[in-house]
Amino acid sequence: MRALVLLCVVLCSGCLNLDFFVFGTRPARPGEDRFERSTVPARLREYRDDIESADGVKVTLYVAGHDGQEGDVGDPRRNRIGLLYCHGQSSWIGNVHGRVEELWKLGYTVAVFDPRGYGETQGRATEVGVAADVDAARAWFETRMGGADNVGLYGRSLGTALCLGSAAKRSPKALALESTIGALQDFVNDSLAVDAPSEWLFDSVMDNNANVQKYTGALLVMHGTADDFVQPKYSQKVFDLSEGHASPRSLWLVVGATHSNVPCLDVSKPDNNDCEGGINPEYFDRVTGLFDTALGR
Repeated sequence: MRALVLLCVVLCSGCLNLDFFVFGTRPARPGEDRFERSTVPARLREYRDDIESADGVKVTLYVAGHDGQEGDVGDPRRNRIGLLYCHGQSSWIGNVHGRVEELWKLGYTVAVFDPRGYGETQGRATEVGVAADVDAARAWFETRMGGADNVGLYGRSLGTALCLGSAAKRSPKALALESTIGALQDFVNDSLAVDAPSEWLFDSVMDNNANVQKYTGALLVMHGTADDFVQPKYSQKVFDLSEGHASPRSLWLVVGATHSNVPCLDVSKPDNNDCEGGINPEYFDRVTGLFDTALGR
């Protein structure tokens, strides 16, 4: 049976590319309102569609800011701290408001962007192209916030690979990873009953295991123990490999949480992506502990 599976993989390797599964892009649909679910006052929302990536692709980005006036919320001492949010598969600016704006409510200035193939950003998602989009969004936001020392990165699911890939090239002071993937080679090893190189199935590498060893800032890794989409062992491995590199660092394995509800107070609903019932106070404590300590003055 092992030989048969291996033969099928080899025969398909010349024509099979499963990168579409990795990225799971989600373009905006005609007539969709990107701010339909937003709780941020309109005057505090900034939307850009002109952030140029290395190859000319125009990346779209949304910033939720603060001005201290009516409708603004959160600790004003955090306003000068910027968090760049890297979302995961099947997401775009228009459907990640719930998560992004929970961070905004703490007082942070938060930006979320759509790499190519997502939302209103044109183009086809590739590992090289998406990496360039992350770097472009990060550079623009750092300028907006007055420098790189004022911006931390937050990645969720596939977004952990996007943020950590950028962080490996140029370490921010703080990085949060939620529902972390490992490397595509890990996925292949776990999915096939044979030893096969990941390049037989993917053009992408998406290797958080290697990239975390190049990151030197503060690190928070979070994962649900009941996640059956991305197993918590991947976060554990990334955290273990960060030893001697990232500092300080912490790992939070959320008992009973799935891939969708790590920050949620109620983890009994496996698909509770919007955290109905509220956010777990420990999530807020861990996130603010990371970013306030590393980026606050």
